[in-house]
Amino acid sequence: IASMDCCNTCLGGELLGDKKIAGRGYDRFRRFFDLVAENGTIFEFNSPGYSRVTLHALHTLREHVQDPKTRLRARLLADRLGLGLALRIHPEVGRLAGPYSRAYHRTLIYSTTPYAEILADWIDKGVISEWVGKIAERESPIGEIRETAIADWKLGLTTFMGRSFSMGLASREVSRQTNPLVIQVERHEKETTGLVCSRYLIDDFESDSFFDQGKFFGVQEGARAIAVYAPRGAESPDSFAPASRHQFGNAKAALVWLESSNVGKIWTEHGEIENLPLDLDLSETLVVETGPVFIGIKPLARTELGHDSPIRLEKREGRLYFEIHNYLGPEKVFWELDRGSRFYQGQPFCAFYVEVAESSDYANGLEFLREIDQTDFTREIEQPFTSYRDDAERKLRLEATRDGVPLGLEVDLMKWELKSRWTSRGVETWPMLESPWAVQSASGKIEVGSATLTCPDQPALLVGNPEKQTWTVQYYGKPGPLTFEVPTGSVSFDRMTPGWILWDRGEVTVEAMEGWEGPTLVGGRLEKND
Repeated sequence: IASMDCCNTCLGGELLGDKKIAGRGYDRFRRFFDLVAENGTIFEFNSPGYSRVTLHALHTLREHVQDPKTRLRARLLADRLGLGLALRIHPEVGRLAGPYSRAYHRTLIYSTTPYAEILADWIDKGVISEWVGKIAERESPIGEIRETAIADWKLGLTTFMGRSFSMGLASREVSRQTNPLVIQVERHEKETTGLVCSRYLIDDFESDSFFDQGKFFGVQEGARAIAVYAPRGAESPDSFAPASRHQFGNAKAALVWLESSNVGKIWTEHGEIENLPLDLDLSETLVVETGPVFIGIKPLARTELGHDSPIRLEKREGRLYFEIHNYLGPEKVFWELDRGSRFYQGQPFCAFYVEVAESSDYANGLEFLREIDQTDFTREIEQPFTSYRDDAERKLRLEATRDGVPLGLEVDLMKWELKSRWTSRGVETWPMLESPWAVQSASGKIEVGSATLTCPDQPALLVGNPEKQTWTVQYYGKPGPLTFEVPTGSVSFDRMTPGWILWDRGEVTVEAMEGWEGPTLVGGRLEKND
């Protein structure tokens, strides 16, 4: 909506000859651009549908706007958003990995056009630059991508690309359409989804859009994740998504295989399971064979709003559901879930651990299950107490450590606030973009493989594609000196302003908002000056 508003205001103002309207558009787009540059990506990140709307608006703006600074910002932003998508396209099958800020169910199934084809069409039409498409064609997809949408809101996303699967997690939800935890199994032989996603479900209400009715926090490193859900109540100021309700007879967190036909063998510690439904307890681990991968799940903790609420695996209407219930019983109104209630003791929650592995790396699912059970799981839940609109906190702390590698998070159940997340890197920060192929930061020095960017401590992006002998820089900061080094040479500027630099097999192309001073070239040649 913001990108379309900027496009319409800029172009409408120019068409009418109204400098006030056009100026409003230029200024709003500059502020929108700066917000994205300072954080990493947009609020509606990695959306299969809405990314197309955003990029169409940016392309229209770039094609028709008269203001040169706005035109360049539109190009930089389109390429930056296109890069985030390209990094998450699995080269084997061409599908877009999760998580998704907003995604209708129909945009996730395999009957839709593969995103690799959509990306190629964008390049053909000039919506994004050719170098972005080359990233999607990289030979090895394996690696982790971390990106931030809004750092102040602790809103970020992590995607791990494996040989035959991807696993993505958002730190929290932004919409009923958010898919905060997504496992995608890459399959050549069938036109099926191969998709596993998390949901919070109330009264088993499932529309065609399959909306999530919960609030979510999560942490991921590699192919391991911890997820925490709570129901969205009648008033949920702590959620970016609309509320659900406090009256229900069935409320649960779920991990859902959208096509149960993709499911093979299932194991618990007792061996292979032949019959469903299957009830489990909090101490049990489950492994589900899904195409060429094993998916392991372990319930960690939950709030029981009733008695004997089940943890259950069952097939239903062509799907497989792993469900952790907060409540299953007669429908009732849960007054104690209202933050304004004098009976309020914090948000009820469900938490689980999930890990994915290539099945070819293990003799069978039971071997993978035993490896998961070597993990040291820590659950610290402060005792409940009543609190009426004060600053009291009730902490939930979960951690999974194996071979000395921790993965954990801490949540305040009273305010439903994400307090901290940590991995092998230590306490998790909110990187603009980190991956083996592209890094964005304001550190002043960025390295990707054997390429290095040195510039002022301002937001900048470095993308490396040595297979194609192509490297790209986007610089978003204040004017200053900049040096861009690649394995075959370098280019230095005494003064660089916001813009981009492309090194393609020794041919160097530069475009900058307010020009540049230099460059000094070693091992390359300047092809054109835009």
